[in-house]
Parts: sequence; structure tokens; C-alpha cells
Amino acid sequence: IDAAVRTGEAAAAWQFYQEMVKQGFPGDKYTCSILTKTLSPNPTCDRIRMCLDLVHEIAAACDVKLRTRLYHSTIEAALQLGDSTVLIRSFSQARQHRVRPTAAACRQLKELATSARDPVAGHWKPQ
Repeated sequence: IDAAVRTGEAAAAWQFYQEMVKQGFPGDKYTCSILTKTLSPNPTCDRIRMCLDLVHEIAAACDVKLRTRLYHSTIEAALQLGDSTVLIRSFSQARQHRVRPTAAACRQLKELATSARDPVAGHWKPQ
């Protein structure tokens, strides 16, 4: 998985991970750390969701520093993508695991929410 991520083959890394899980080898904090690197520079909703699922599964095995880094990675990717569904899930799941988003992430979320508001209806525009 690491070799695939290092060579920029994110799809291959995720495919290998899914095959591992099918064979009964669940992901661990090392696998999760490697796979979150696939979120940059071109995040997708599916990859963010898969990372969030994996981080949630292994969160108890992580120390605070690693759990924080993993959630910050998913939040940054969700902010970069700008999809409200993965943004809300990223922020709420991080909060559930007692991870505070960075001040920059909060500012960026506020800017996105402000620019995405429909001034007439007062809610987020559908994507």
C-alpha cells in the first residue's frame, strides 16, 4: 500500500486495502496513516468517506496526536473539495473523537458557508 501511495497510485492502494479486508486483515493505524495520504492533492468524496470510515474504526488504537493528524487530513481534504456532505461528516466525526479542527479550518469552513449561502432562502445551495 505504501509503495502504491508513494508512486501516486491511490486507486491501487485502496484496491489493495479492500482486498486485505476481504481476506480478514482489518486496517490498523499504520495503514490508515498511509491511506490518508491519498487525499492530497486530489481528494474525492469516496476517498474521504473511506478514510473517515477507517479512522473511525481505528481511533481507539491511536494516541491523541495521531488521531488529530488523521482527522485534520480528512478535514483539509473535505475543505479543498468543498462538498458539504463530507465537510459535515468530517467535522462531526472529529468532534465525536474529541479532535478540534485547526483555527484555519474553522475560518475556511466559515468562508465556504458564507459564500455558499443562498441569500434568499438562507441555507446552503445544493451541490
